[in-house]
Amino acid sequence: MTYHKHPDIDWPEASFTEQTVTMPGGDLVGKYSPVRISIVQDKVEL
Repeated sequence: MTYHKHPDIDWPEASFTEQTVTMPGGDLVGKYSPVRISIVQDKVEL
């Protein structure tokens, strides 16, 4: 996973999907994760 050090505009809400994640203690929590594709130096990163 990577991040953009100097982001431009906010991503549209449609770029995010809600996922349920199991925490180490067994609790289930919801989180929103973006689905984006970046091309960096001729390499595709999902």
